[in-house]
Amino acid sequence: MSSIPLPYAVKRDSENRITLSNAAFSSYVVEELPGGCILLRPETDAEDYRLSSETFDMIVESARNFEKGIVSDVIDLSEDDGIDLDDEDSDEE
Repeated sequence: MSSIPLPYAVKRDSENRITLSNAAFSSYVVEELPGGCILLRPETDAEDYRLSSETFDMIVESARNFEKGIVSDVIDLSEDDGIDLDDEDSDEE
């Protein structure tokens, strides 16, 4: 991989895009500052927060079912599981 000396000049194309040579990250958050400076911040976790189309469709379907009143039975969480959330000293009875 050849090294490009920094800084180097870029031009915006007709659709206001610029091309970065040898960019370290695949996604950036772009902010244009007063005076024409452009700030690029790496968006390293962008891939982690994207939902697959199947997951998104499932969420939409669940929301529609909820609006229609199609829901599961109530889940009883009061069963004794050995953990007393109300008592700080659950070991001492």
